[in-house]
Amino acid sequence: MKKPHYLSRILLVSALCFSVLISCSKKENAEPKYENQSMTKATFGTFNGKVENSANTEYDFKYTPIVEVDDYNENYNYELKLTGENFKKEYTVTLKAVSGVMIDNPKKDFVSVSNPISKPKLEGDIATLDMEPDTYTVVILEKESNTELSVEDSDNLPYVVYDSDATAFLSGTQLESSDRYVKLSELDLSVTPFRVRPTITNYLKGIAVVLAVYDLDLKQLGLVGYSGANSSSAGTYSFQFTSSKVNEVIPKDGEYLFRLEEAKDANASVDKVYKKALFQKIQVNKLRILGEKNKG
Repeated sequence: MKKPHYLSRILLVSALCFSVLISCSKKENAEPKYENQSMTKATFGTFNGKVENSANTEYDFKYTPIVEVDDYNENYNYELKLTGENFKKEYTVTLKAVSGVMIDNPKKDFVSVSNPISKPKLEGDIATLDMEPDTYTVVILEKESNTELSVEDSDNLPYVVYDSDATAFLSGTQLESSDRYVKLSELDLSVTPFRVRPTITNYLKGIAVVLAVYDLDLKQLGLVGYSGANSSSAGTYSFQFTSSKVNEVIPKDGEYLFRLEEAKDANASVDKVYKKALFQKIQVNKLRILGEKNKG
């Protein structure tokens, strides 16, 4: 007569355990709860690191980044998330309000204790930041509301960020025709030669460089040495390259990535960090042999 009672106890305990497991599983799978979004826009403050040009708005993290946030909430935490456009590496920069510095608020007449509308300056902590040479997109994260916004200029255009103070940073890369200091949008290898300018740093001194060519999958196709250079007391400000040498590493017409790189030194330490420039993506047309265009 005790067996049925014993079995019923086992079934009851099993049911309770199953109920507990289901309850725990629901808790583990529960969605995190976030606060309401506060910020509505973020832009970089104007200072030495901001560079305007016709293509985009650049921001150099050699300088401490200053971010202006519309509808900032002092009870929330903010950070910048940087993502490399080519190598996809990611970096995070913590933001903290600069005490005592506030931007004039055009809506100040509507500010109240219960509904503050402020636009403070937030300062990025870049003390340990050492980014790989690349151009980066940047968003600001409001952590409590889990809100991400693109950091944009006054015309609502996103910024392009780089770090010219990084250990491996060499310069920017600008391909030009041999007779004009104008950035090329297309490289015709039937025209020879062309030159490359190390932008951002503007001069290179005491460093040997080569031109590295990559496909859009970041596979290195070859390294090309320069055939001439233009220099001053400040350093070298442009390098000349022979089109036929570049043509040898280009498999077909199309878009490719070019950048200056520090030449490898067989006698250097194994721990040496070789510097690299930022990429320029450009359409390349291979050298045409006489009569080639007429081939089927």
